[in-house]
Amino acid sequence: MSTYTVISKNFMYLRAVFFGTHDNAVAQMKPWITRAQLSDYCLANKEPPFVKMRALEKHICLPCGWLERDIQALSKMSEDDFDLVQLLLEKPDNIKTAIKTILSS
Repeated sequence: MSTYTVISKNFMYLRAVFFGTHDNAVAQMKPWITRAQLSDYCLANKEPPFVKMRALEKHICLPCGWLERDIQALSKMSEDDFDLVQLLLEKPDNIKTAIKTILSS
């Protein structure tokens, strides 16, 4: 039995939500991922190399590091936290930087 990781769960999310099927996901991720590799990554049988993850993220237009984010945890945010994130996303970069500076001190 596999112990799923953040990365394996994100590959499953990509396969199911972004691309809908295993075959479509493989088609969209070529040349970076084969059918067998996608299965291994989803089932946490293997972990993709760092370089491959970065290349794949770029290939399918995801931000750098997306595969290592806990996407499922983000989907479980409270309504108040989600509203705060939405407000932050609407702000220009200089405001985001200022808020980040304040919160990190």
